[in-house]
Amino acid sequence: MEKKYEKWFEFRTYGFISKRNPKNLTEAWDKTLKKWELLFENSSIYSGICPASTCGLCNKYHKFTKCKGCCIAKITDDFLCRGTPLSDKELSRKEKAELEYLFLLFVKEATFNNKW
Repeated sequence: MEKKYEKWFEFRTYGFISKRNPKNLTEAWDKTLKKWELLFENSSIYSGICPASTCGLCNKYHKFTKCKGCCIAKITDDFLCRGTPLSDKELSRKEKAELEYLFLLFVKEATFNNKW
């Protein structure tokens, strides 16, 4: 796998797992976007035993509190990324990865520019 993912993920024969948790919100966004970029580029790869474990935003906010404080949960009014492209059962893995990535870019932009 490419070096751009090595900061966050360790690659195994079955897929990848989280290497470390983000230290702040900027790192959480970086890790989250890298995950979905990786999954879009390699739609056959598996993102660990618990998908939340490889998400930077989940690392920061999902502490058995239904994602309290997570901007995705605020937008969708739900937890575990329900209400995002990820939860669409009609889409292929590659389509989900691409749409989730684009959705997250939009949310990041809106969040950091105080448009939300």
